Amino acid sequence: MQCSLCARGPNWIISVRDEGPGINPAQQDRLFKPFSRLHDLTHPNISGVGLGLALVHTVVKRHGGSLEVESAVGQGAEFRLVLPASASD
Repeated sequence: MQCSLCARGPNWIISVRDEGPGINPAQQDRLFKPFSRLHDLTHPNISGVGLGLALVHTVVKRHGGSLEVESAVGQGAEFRLVLPASASD
């Protein structure tokens, strides 16, 4: 797993990249829905109930940011938290 922090325009980007099974682009719209597990049948060793990314997505949006994902099957995934560098009034 790799993590990084960098500036992009008026935002901070926190990036987390893994070397997991990857996520089919056709399924990526389900990633941030509560209780949605994409790998429960194909990779049963990956545990969880499907709340982690939904929680992160909600918190990031409430702070004025967004969440990006870049992934392909068999190539891992990169999640980027895009947060404003300064608080808006």
